[in-house]
Amino acid sequence: MSEENRKGSVIVVDDDSSVRELVTRALQREGYEITTAANGSEASHATARKKFDLMFLDINMPGLNGLDVLTIMAVGNPGIPIVMLTAVDDPDAETEAFKRGAAAYLKKPCKMIDVIRTANSVINGKSMAEEMPS
Repeated sequence: MSEENRKGSVIVVDDDSSVRELVTRALQREGYEITTAANGSEASHATARKKFDLMFLDINMPGLNGLDVLTIMAVGNPGIPIVMLTAVDDPDAETEAFKRGAAAYLKKPCKMIDVIRTANSVINGKSMAEEMPS
């Protein structure tokens, strides 16, 4: 894809390879450049090497969980908006994610159109924290 058609650089962090693949394909079709990571440690290493415009981040992962990674990113990469992507229906985790700086929170399974809309909104500077249903 040519540089002028590229919408931005996104890292997708999820220990479930099928979720990583689905989100990656949907965002690539929209013109995003995608990097993937299977866990929080891989995500931390990737963000140390490259600046991303957006991160999709699973909460429940082995090792560093998504909330831990969210906290690390807030300190080490404060400019990267993070969208939490989780199958856990836990209002406390959702509240905690927003307290730690999440830009949005999507519950799996989610429609890929919602992933795309969220990516477009967040990258265009519109935090969806108040707009996302609980």
